[in-house]
Amino acid sequence: NIIYVISMPLKQSTPIKRSKEDIRKQFNIRNDLPVITMVGGRYGSKYLYDALLGISGNREYNLIVIEGGNTSIENKFKRVAKKAESNVTDNVYFVKSATEMERAYYISDCVISAPTAAITYEALLRKIPLLLIASANNVETKNSKFLVAGGYAHSAINKERLEKALS
Repeated sequence: NIIYVISMPLKQSTPIKRSKEDIRKQFNIRNDLPVITMVGGRYGSKYLYDALLGISGNREYNLIVIEGGNTSIENKFKRVAKKAESNVTDNVYFVKSATEMERAYYISDCVISAPTAAITYEALLRKIPLLLIASANNVETKNSKFLVAGGYAHSAINKERLEKALS
């Protein structure tokens, strides 16, 4: 019997030749503020709304939301931000394509996400600080505990932990 070990494919993307400042300008976000990237698909988006409420205090920052063209996620984010009187609405960019996603990760100061395999891998590969929010999936909860215990990520499962991780 032969056992093959197969890992997640390492995407050999073309190096980004533009400056971070140019990409920020393209995304219409400010150069003088940190960039927080939030990623959540159809299952993680509820927890991202909670995270948005948690970071909508007095601090200013740019927010990039990777939503893959799902306008319902974008619309809900805008409603939640407005309800929370969040200061993020002026400095937010919604990523709709894989090409934009590469650029978003390139300029990110941290990623907030549920502990899914693909997003965790993307952030760790790029050495971007990773803040893990609560997950609806038990396997992801185990992933989160493993990553936090190993020092690969920070727990941001509630407002207090999220604020601490962002400080």
